[in-house]
Amino acid sequence: MRIRYSVVWIFLSIGALVQGQTPIGESPPAIKQSVGAAKESHDPQAEERRAQIERLIGQLGDGRFDVREAATKSLTALGSRARAQLERATTNADLEIAFRAKAILEGLPKLTHTIVDALGLPIAQATVTVKVSNAPPTEGDVSATADPPSTFTVSSEDDGRIGIPEIASGDVRVMVIVQHPEYGSAQSAVETGEGKTVIQLPIVRRGTEAYRRSVSGQVVDPAGEPIAGAVVHCSEIRTPGEGLIQGKDPRGEALSDKDGRFTLYLPNEDTRSERGVLIPANSRYRLQITVPGNDSFFPMAGRYSNVEPVHIEVPRVTHFHRFRFEAVDGGWIHDEQQLRQVHVQYEGQQNGERMLIDLGNSAVREGRKLLAGRYAAQSFASGNAVEYLPLAVSDASPEELSFSLPHAVTYRGRVVDGVTGAPVADALVMGWNSTAHNNLALLTADDWKMLREVPSNPPLDHPAVRRLREFYGVQGLVRTDREGRFEIIRQPDQDFYGLMAFSENSVPFKVRVGPLKPDSKHRVDAGEFPLFPAARIVVRPVFGGERLAVAPRWVPADAGQPEWYERFQNAGRSSDREFEYVHWLTLNESQPVLVPASIRLRVRFETPYDDKWDAAVVEAIQLEPGATKEIGDLQFSATLPVAVRVIDRQGRSVEGVPVRQKYLGDNAWSVAHNTDRDGLAQFHAPRNSQGQFWVSDLPGPQELRFAENLLTRFKVGNESPASPFTITITDAQSTLLLGNGKAP
Repeated sequence: MRIRYSVVWIFLSIGALVQGQTPIGESPPAIKQSVGAAKESHDPQAEERRAQIERLIGQLGDGRFDVREAATKSLTALGSRARAQLERATTNADLEIAFRAKAILEGLPKLTHTIVDALGLPIAQATVTVKVSNAPPTEGDVSATADPPSTFTVSSEDDGRIGIPEIASGDVRVMVIVQHPEYGSAQSAVETGEGKTVIQLPIVRRGTEAYRRSVSGQVVDPAGEPIAGAVVHCSEIRTPGEGLIQGKDPRGEALSDKDGRFTLYLPNEDTRSERGVLIPANSRYRLQITVPGNDSFFPMAGRYSNVEPVHIEVPRVTHFHRFRFEAVDGGWIHDEQQLRQVHVQYEGQQNGERMLIDLGNSAVREGRKLLAGRYAAQSFASGNAVEYLPLAVSDASPEELSFSLPHAVTYRGRVVDGVTGAPVADALVMGWNSTAHNNLALLTADDWKMLREVPSNPPLDHPAVRRLREFYGVQGLVRTDREGRFEIIRQPDQDFYGLMAFSENSVPFKVRVGPLKPDSKHRVDAGEFPLFPAARIVVRPVFGGERLAVAPRWVPADAGQPEWYERFQNAGRSSDREFEYVHWLTLNESQPVLVPASIRLRVRFETPYDDKWDAAVVEAIQLEPGATKEIGDLQFSATLPVAVRVIDRQGRSVEGVPVRQKYLGDNAWSVAHNTDRDGLAQFHAPRNSQGQFWVSDLPGPQELRFAENLLTRFKVGNESPASPFTITITDAQSTLLLGNGKAP
């Protein structure tokens, strides 16, 4: 084991914590208020210990040598529990007390890391078990074996600090397990690297408002007996209205206690102001529960509400199985490093929703006991994700289970002229599985010359394919024949997300292949790919900030269109068969963008991930095929903050309610924003705009979901509204949205 103990230890300065200022992570006032009462609670045992330590420190300056020595030994035995008072004693006017206090401190472990809860507040006087073990073998070192972990236990300081030896990055892994009667139990991996000294855990103090928003419950076996030491991992949370909360890495896991009980609150940040500070009530945590060291318990996964404590039964399994995986070049995979790139998942169901449960890499390499059902496997190699054919496992299945590669699939289709319907010969069709900077307008005249000369079905290392891979994860490229027909083969070790047809001076057209099912001969008819004429506009999105996603959207005019315009409209109506837009533009650089030629339209350059900025609009243009128009700078004007308050019939603010926004003339509602503790949902709106707010996502029939009281209109001028718009909901509607609440 390669751990360096004789090193310079790292100290974390957290004076603000000691002085009672905002803790690590600059927790907002709402969080501080939610935990303040608990922090100030009186602990008689702690008070008695502090008084004992003060007496011993006073004895360090006693005139009798034996008293001074006895006090020194007692304080040394108390160790970290006396640290804070000993640090203050180092400045004592009695030089003997100051000298002995410094000597005792020098013998204590150096403090390197801080244990904090999900809100960023220090966890004081927690029992912290530190496990240090070898990292996985390096590539080519498949004979390496893991040593037993080195384990030691410490108590966190009043400011949450602990000491961990300096770790050579990549040499070892460190896990901390934290137990505290007021928090419960949790664990987290320790990040290595300079400055990574805060260890955050997905737990909060009991009795706080944050604790009420946690998910809690009991893990039991099929007989109803509690399971201690179960690991509860949360990957994400869905708020009322399907808002998404993702945690911060490393996320850590909660652990069940001796009674099988656990509590988990996911550390997170509300970077887009789509909710309040705390996780809303009736949010659904996506959990996976495992019982390490005992494969007689099969992992469970599901979404669980934080309204009431949950009851999770972990199934027992008895049949042991091993896996083997077909290799692309024939035979089966035996290489240890390749096996580390394979994942096997159990496809479970919860209330009709598919739940994938990852079995972990040890099951891939060593096998485990399995639950009857359907299993999927995926391998990652050379940047490709290979999906194996799924397996159905039953009690009668053999011990060794074989995952086979999928059959090669042939996709057939036809590229036609969108205006005339005539076949398009020598058009290019590619199969792709990922997107880079997908702006094919950036292809130069030399690029198109090379593409015109490329053979049909070129190798993936052909220069033309390498050029296209700057835009997409190209898996195959073919050329259409004189009838516009093509065939492209997805090999067993390839993954196609979609097919795209394109040619010079045309609007690319794509088809998503997921819904297309092969026939018995592994062939797929992908249908027609209409190519309409394209022109170019050259724009420069100007923005002074660090980041802004800018994407164009065509807005055709109601009149002045060519006679074939209806065919253009119909071609791109489906999300599975549509024209290819540029996903984002490069800021502060001039660049061409494809637009449909001969069609009268505006182009809105929208900022879909930041509603603080309004779209830049290129007004009515109607360009000839192949033409280029210089537009110049695109300026994005700041939008105005707009809020809506949700209250009950008594005028009280209601927190956690999902609210959506829609502008006049638009057909789509925004993603839901949840109200904060003041009942406010925060939005932005362009100047001189109007629309509606809607308390959304009530279950039930449309007349209930769109009840008159759930909607309100808004109108914004040149300044932000002086006060929030208001929506009043009934108690019954609040219960449908948020549940009845959970007792602390």
